[in-house]
Amino acid sequence: MKYFIFNKSTDYERGFFRGCIYDGKSVRLLPGFESGSYISRLLDSREKGTRWHRIVMEADALGDASLQFTFYASDDEQTVFKGRKWKIQDLIAEPDLTSEEKREAFAPYRVRLELNPADALLYDVRGQYLWFWAELLGQGSETPEIRTVRIDFPMESWSKYLPAVYRQDPASQDFLERYLGVFQSVYQDMEREIRISASYLDLGTENEEFLRWMAGWIGLPDIHLWQGDKLRLLLEEAVPLFVQRGTRRGFLRFLTLYFGEKPILVENFELEKYRNEGEKGKQMSRLYNLDEGSAALLIPEQYLSSPQEYQTVIRLIKDTAPAHLQVVIIPLKSILYLGNHSYLGINSRLGHYRPLRLDGRSRLPFTAITGTQGGET
Repeated sequence: MKYFIFNKSTDYERGFFRGCIYDGKSVRLLPGFESGSYISRLLDSREKGTRWHRIVMEADALGDASLQFTFYASDDEQTVFKGRKWKIQDLIAEPDLTSEEKREAFAPYRVRLELNPADALLYDVRGQYLWFWAELLGQGSETPEIRTVRIDFPMESWSKYLPAVYRQDPASQDFLERYLGVFQSVYQDMEREIRISASYLDLGTENEEFLRWMAGWIGLPDIHLWQGDKLRLLLEEAVPLFVQRGTRRGFLRFLTLYFGEKPILVENFELEKYRNEGEKGKQMSRLYNLDEGSAALLIPEQYLSSPQEYQTVIRLIKDTAPAHLQVVIIPLKSILYLGNHSYLGINSRLGHYRPLRLDGRSRLPFTAITGTQGGET
């Protein structure tokens, strides 16, 4: 089974819009218009007498009459209108023709009208070329929307698998083909789902709603904290993260995935070796001020720039930190302060050497040196 699908700009742009537009997500009425129409490009099955099978549409309708589809079919891509020979595609795209003139030109090829064809069989539509005219009717400020349209072809009736006696009477065969077409559509949908089921596990192609559903498998609370690419990275590493959950390594890996860089975690026991080193030990103890069983988590201040972001980090720590660990957040400023939390390559970096020139056009960098001696500063 082959199909044409309309689900992006390039699919719609060769058609014709009047009073409506494709905004990147759906076809909808322009502001101030109560009605509009879209004529699709000419669809070529490459085989004369093609029996078109089915249309499936994703749309938001304001009642069935708000979306009207007229289908046209022909075995010739050219037609004659008002004594002039036209390509049907040129007629579709011609901006100088009114809607009434286009209806008149397409009238010989009109096959059927469908109201809000969410899922409809096109059993009587035959021809190598097919195009449709979609009319949108709004209600006040509300507008119907067409997101995707898929047209399946050719129709392969299941009646050919039955004994020949079921095909002897044309009228009975036509009814039988339409009746079997309902079950055939259900079967084809199931077959399509099975064929593309592997793509549901491709984290690079799935939408965020599906990713959140998958994230529920790992039992992580507050999953709404993870957005976009962060959520994809989290799911890609779900198995090793689950194994390491509740450990220091797993905790730091969670934070690295969230921030995009690895934060610094200093636990109280790591300071023990400095306790008896005189002034250095005092400085280290004062710098971190940790109690037994606690740890300092040093995070660049750009990730804590608002109260909302600060609360997000707290919730993230609560969800992923080892149960025995009490975590104290220490923001890392991007300016080097001697005697404070400054780490080369993390929140401070060596720049290029530039000699100082007192030429009237240079200035000293921001540097503050203070001290007292003999009562003077």
